[in-house]
Amino acid sequence: MKKKTPTWFKIWRKGLKLTQKEAAFLLGLKSRMLQNYESGTHEVPLYIRLAMASLSQGIVDYGDGMLFRPDQPLPVYAATGVAKLKAAEKARAKAADAKN
Repeated sequence: MKKKTPTWFKIWRKGLKLTQKEAAFLLGLKSRMLQNYESGTHEVPLYIRLAMASLSQGIVDYGDGMLFRPDQPLPVYAATGVAKLKAAEKARAKAADAKN
């Protein structure tokens, strides 16, 4: 039985002008898990909701008692992070192919 669709999750993501991949990157999730939250097949846990609240305030990291807010807009910061991940995956795949 399908749970109620959490439209608030999608509204939050779109309000920040993030794609699913960008939101997943910022939340430290796989894209599929984010899709599960948006579709309502999985309940959104508290730690994800708290991370969402931080991102809504522009906070992307916390350490040594300091909050980190990027210099560029959140969607640009996220897109850059997603692009770096893709480049790293491509490099790993190329290295694996070279070994074979």
